[in-house]
Amino acid sequence: MLTYTYKQISIGTYLTELEPITNDNPVGQRPPVQTNRIGGSKPSKAQSIIAAIIDGFDIGEIKLIEVSESKFKLESVDGGNRKREIKNFVNGYFPVHKSHSKYGEMYFSQLPEDVRKQFMAYELRFVIYNNKSSYWKGKQFRVFNTTTPVNHQEMLNSYGDTPIAKIVRETVRVIEDVNNIPHILFKSKLSPKGDDYIFEHISIDNGRLKLEEYVARILLQFYRNGKMLNTATNEELEHMYSDNNISNDAANKLKEKLNKFLYWIMDLSRAKMKKHSGRGLGYRELVMASRMFLSLMDKHKSFKVNNFDNLWLDFTNSLNSFIGKNPTKIETHKDDKGVRTQSEAMRGYIGEYKILKKIETSVDWLLADMDIESHILTQDENRTFNRELIEQVLAKQGYKDYVDNLPLTMENAEGAHIVPWSQGGKTTIENLAVTSKYHNKAMGTLNVEAYKMIINNRKVS
Repeated sequence: MLTYTYKQISIGTYLTELEPITNDNPVGQRPPVQTNRIGGSKPSKAQSIIAAIIDGFDIGEIKLIEVSESKFKLESVDGGNRKREIKNFVNGYFPVHKSHSKYGEMYFSQLPEDVRKQFMAYELRFVIYNNKSSYWKGKQFRVFNTTTPVNHQEMLNSYGDTPIAKIVRETVRVIEDVNNIPHILFKSKLSPKGDDYIFEHISIDNGRLKLEEYVARILLQFYRNGKMLNTATNEELEHMYSDNNISNDAANKLKEKLNKFLYWIMDLSRAKMKKHSGRGLGYRELVMASRMFLSLMDKHKSFKVNNFDNLWLDFTNSLNSFIGKNPTKIETHKDDKGVRTQSEAMRGYIGEYKILKKIETSVDWLLADMDIESHILTQDENRTFNRELIEQVLAKQGYKDYVDNLPLTMENAEGAHIVPWSQGGKTTIENLAVTSKYHNKAMGTLNVEAYKMIINNRKVS
């Protein structure tokens, strides 16, 4: 049964009594739609809220919920932005918009005293629900916003504390209550005005949670555990977000795979930053770089990039031939949209997540002018030699250690790659040298022949 209490109190009472015990920005609610509170030719969302209050218009009911496991007693379910901006206005973060007929460009402290008193006396209406689950809070948020322009990712974020929602959110942004550290790709700092976060390694913002939407689409490919270059429809994302049966172990493994993938993107973005005055990947570059790596994962079980600087040069030249200022890919292409150039089609395909054929075509076109195999080193899926091969090669070595030629038994023997696995060496009998556990650990990633030379030179000296 739905139970709640109803309160109608002034802004002044709210700020002194209710606001200190209320979490206005819980993880399940969307961040501010506009990060800049001072509008241009039109008022910002924050300034519109304040103008409505000053002019005596209704700004609607605000929904709160009781919470027990928190430093707060109440939490916002709907209307968090209204509450935040009322407090920000009183604290002097932004003025009334310049278009206001009476008080344009005045900060709260500059308003006439009677107007300030009237503002503080304005009554807010609160509906306070009894303690409910995280699922209920997210569901209720989505119900409230069926007629409000909330985008799909903001709806997904309202799932609150589901395993997937937490992974996505904590990968991209700092969550104060969790005290998490986002992935380094999304390292950010406050803007000079202090009203927004600037990402240091990419040239994109997280407005309307678009970076979280990007991360969710990548995470979906690992969650599905099949073909990596695949669709990521809204329905598929909703199915993943609503999965409450993911164990902590499974969630951690998904996060590990996601983090490894994002390091590839990070390294490519750093390569761009060297050539573009510190500017990292833009959004379309981010999408196509991701598709390129997903495609490589489908083709190769394990690989590493030889040189990200060279990969970036090949990648950007190919991509710019489609979407640069002067595209050269003007051959005609026919699809369900009719006949148009490849350049025009590519611009549309970058934003496509429903039709797999278009997603695959975007990657095929990108890679057609790239020598992608020259940029990667494929690695054997199996990194460890089995016991049978080790026994066979140790017998061939006369039960002597490959490195120091001392007697060696199977009990203390390990297989080492002659050409290191990290450099593309295969896990085959032709690439196997058997040495002691001590030497195998001591050589690390060093070439076994180089390590052998070092050890033998020590003997001579």
